[in-house]
Amino acid sequence: MTVSPASAPSHVVVIGGGRWARVIATVLLELLPAHVPITIQTVRGRAGMLEWAQRQGLSGRISVVTERPAPADRMAVIVANAAADHAEAARWALAHRLPVLVEKPVTTRADDTAALMALAQANDTLLCAGHVFLFAGYFREFVERLQTGGSVTALHLRWSDAATETRHGEAKSYDASVSIHADWLPHILSMLGTVLAGTTAITGLAVARGGASEALALRFDNVPATIELERNACERVRRLEVMTERGPFVLDFSSEPGTTIAPDGSRSIPAQWSSADRPLATMLRAFLAAAAGGPQDARLAVAIGYQANLVIDSMSGLYQQAVLPWTAEKLRVSGDLNDADLRYRLAEQLQADGRLDPAELDAEMARFIGQNSGESASRAWLRRRLEEI
Repeated sequence: MTVSPASAPSHVVVIGGGRWARVIATVLLELLPAHVPITIQTVRGRAGMLEWAQRQGLSGRISVVTERPAPADRMAVIVANAAADHAEAARWALAHRLPVLVEKPVTTRADDTAALMALAQANDTLLCAGHVFLFAGYFREFVERLQTGGSVTALHLRWSDAATETRHGEAKSYDASVSIHADWLPHILSMLGTVLAGTTAITGLAVARGGASEALALRFDNVPATIELERNACERVRRLEVMTERGPFVLDFSSEPGTTIAPDGSRSIPAQWSSADRPLATMLRAFLAAAAGGPQDARLAVAIGYQANLVIDSMSGLYQQAVLPWTAEKLRVSGDLNDADLRYRLAEQLQADGRLDPAELDAEMARFIGQNSGESASRAWLRRRLEEI
C-alpha cells in the first residue's frame, strides 16, 4: 500500500551510506508516489551508493549527495548512518523543523537523546525512534497469545548473528565501534517492554570472545530475565522464551515471519507476508503519516529509545569490569595481532572516539599490542584502565 499523494512528503532525505540506508530507500520507492524525490546523503559512502543506484536502475529516482540538502516545506528525514553520528544528524533535522525518524539506537547516550527530545519539543517538531520489530505482525500476535498464559514468571532470549550473513540481498555487517549490547538492546528492550512492565535493572553481565558474546541477567520488577547475545556466531538465532503460569511460550523469528510454540506444543506460523506487510514498510508508513500531520503511532515514541539508553548507560561500569580483565589476559599470554577475538575487542576499544579506516585501525592495533603485551605491561595497562572506571 503506497502513501497517498495528499499525505506524502514533498521530499525524503535518508542520511546514511550503508546497507540499511539502501534497504530503507528501496522500501520508500515502493511506498511513495513517483513524484516524490528521495535523496541519500552520505559522505563516506557516496561512491558505493551511486554505483548501487545505477546498478538497480534507480538513478532517475534517487539522488546521492555529500552535503545536507536545503531544507524545504514538507520534507521528511530518516537517520540511518553510524550510531555515533545519529545525534548530530537528528539535531540538524530538528533545528530546521523537519520531522525525523532515527534508527536505533536514537543516540549512544541517554543525555544526547534527552537533548534531542528537548529540542523537538522546543521546536514543536516530530521526533520518532525506529524500533522496527515493534511493527512485526508476528510479534504482535505472539504478545496477544501470551495473554492466555497468565502472569509471566521468567524470560529467556537468545539473539545471535552469523559471521557471514546475507540480508535483503546484501552481506550484513555491523559497526565494530559499538558494543553488542549497545547495538542490540534498543531492539530487545523495546520488545521486552511490551511483554513485561516495570523498571528494568541489569543484575549481572559476563563476556566472552572479547565482547563478541555476552550473557546478561536482568529483572523487570520481580521477573527475572536472561539474554544471550553473540556476534560472529555459527548461525542467526532470534528465540524468545517466556515462562507463564500456564507454561512456556516460544517465539522463534530466526527466519521471518516467526513461529510461535504454545505450552501444549502447538505451532502457529503466520502467513507469508508481502513486501507491504513487512515491519520496515509498516514502520515507514506510520512515520510518513505522522510527518504529514496525522497521529503519532505509540511504537514510534522516542521515549522507548531513551529508556534503552538509560539501561545501556547503567551497564558501562559492569561491561568494563568484565571486558578489561579479558583483554589484559590476552595481552599477557600472547598479544597476537591475528587473534580474531582480540581484534574484535580492539576494534571496539580503539574506535570509541571515532571510526578508523581499515589501514588506520590495523596500525593502531599493532601499536597498542606492542605497547601493552607481556606480563608487566598488560598488568599496568589493566590497573590504569580500572582506575578510570
